[in-house]
Amino acid sequence: GRQPLRVVFGPMMSLQEQGWTLLTWRWAIFFVFLAGLNEIAWRVLTTDQWVTLKTFGFIPIVMLFALTQAPLMTRYKLAEEAESPRS
Repeated sequence: GRQPLRVVFGPMMSLQEQGWTLLTWRWAIFFVFLAGLNEIAWRVLTTDQWVTLKTFGFIPIVMLFALTQAPLMTRYKLAEEAESPRS
């Protein structure tokens, strides 16, 4: 019943339990999608093209996906962290 992302990122951000669950599922589904995309690319591209895609294509895709998760993290942020003043 423990959330893997909570174990890793728990000290850095506080989310409600439902937020951790949704975030974990979204990342899991995203990585399954990325694995499928990698498998297709590996089979249809040359080795050089595949390496270029992994190097210059997958990193921006992961970063873009991470940015799209910001609204979820904001929505499920715990109240005490959301109300604390910034230094």
